[in-house]
Amino acid sequence: MGQDKAALPCPAPPESNAAEYHAVGNSLFDVATKRLEKQSLSVAISGHCSVEHSFSLIEDQVADQGPMQGVLSSLEFAKANDFQACLCTPIDVPFLTDRDLSLLIATWNQKQEPAVAFSDRIEPLIAIYPTSLIEGLRVSLANDQRSLMKWIKDIPFQSVALTKTSCRNINRPEDLKLG
Repeated sequence: MGQDKAALPCPAPPESNAAEYHAVGNSLFDVATKRLEKQSLSVAISGHCSVEHSFSLIEDQVADQGPMQGVLSSLEFAKANDFQACLCTPIDVPFLTDRDLSLLIATWNQKQEPAVAFSDRIEPLIAIYPTSLIEGLRVSLANDQRSLMKWIKDIPFQSVALTKTSCRNINRPEDLKLG
């Protein structure tokens, strides 16, 4: 899309998510942060955000390294603040539900191993990662291996089945019109 998505308006939800969804017209930022706050989680924002907010901002330690660097920076922030893990959700996935996040958290709580969403494919940016993975992420980035999708396949993780709708992201302007 070529722009910061945080301030974009949230599209109408598909029918399957409408019962849990009352955010049409709010920004993608508001939808994402309120969804996390409902889970009684500490919220921090990773990367650039054009929306004014009072949350902690996590800057990537190395610029232009993609989502893997964002996950690493988030885990380092979590560890520095005495959290054992980090729940990651992208700003541009407005149809994740409270139930989806509760399921991710419950799965994490069972084994305290990475809990990664799976719709029709692995969704590595909808996941809970423990801080114990920091060193492995550092090594991957140092070796110029920046694909979260490839990296996640090399570690033990728990799959959390979510719908394609819940995991659908906003990539193009026309995605804002689809419900």
